[in-house]
Amino acid sequence: MGVHHPPLAPHLIRNGSEISISVAIYFVLPDQERVARVYQSNHFMRKLGMHPWPPGESSLSDWAKFNLISALSKSNPASYDERLYSGVNRLGSPTRLARQVSKLLRPH
Repeated sequence: MGVHHPPLAPHLIRNGSEISISVAIYFVLPDQERVARVYQSNHFMRKLGMHPWPPGESSLSDWAKFNLISALSKSNPASYDERLYSGVNRLGSPTRLARQVSKLLRPH
């Protein structure tokens, strides 16, 4: 028995007292990767106090967000994690630094 589960949809598996074995084969289609990169960009924009448009609201905004994260991502990732998170990690470093500096500069 098999089922397709969309990658961005939540799920829960219950098998009762029976033993179950499952195999997950994960692959990302180019359209899904684009949406994921827009979500990653939006995450950092919200951390900076911005209110970004959700994916699909503006093709120009989505294009810019996708290209920003893609430009920061490693061109030849050695692992799945590097493919998925290298751009996010590079973007997050200056964001963390900016937040730390802004905390120091705020009047107490």
